[in-house]
Amino acid sequence: MSWTGNTLVVHGNDPGAIGRREFGTFVWKSLDDGETWIDETGDLATISPGHGRWFESDFYLITAGEGVTVKRNFEAKGDSSTL
Repeated sequence: MSWTGNTLVVHGNDPGAIGRREFGTFVWKSLDDGETWIDETGDLATISPGHGRWFESDFYLITAGEGVTVKRNFEAKGDSSTL
């Protein structure tokens, strides 16, 4: 949950996906207490997501060996980006 309590994020990994030649990482967010979900996985290029952390309106996803991904202004509807 974000600092403001307005955004929920669920993220993780399906370790068996690689064996099926699929992408196993997922990041979903909800702006309405889990009533609807937005798939935010499309711009990620990691197969090993770790912990997620909020800092103000940015969401940081730490990966195992691939660095840190940040979704800027992740609370703003439709306004996220990855560095």
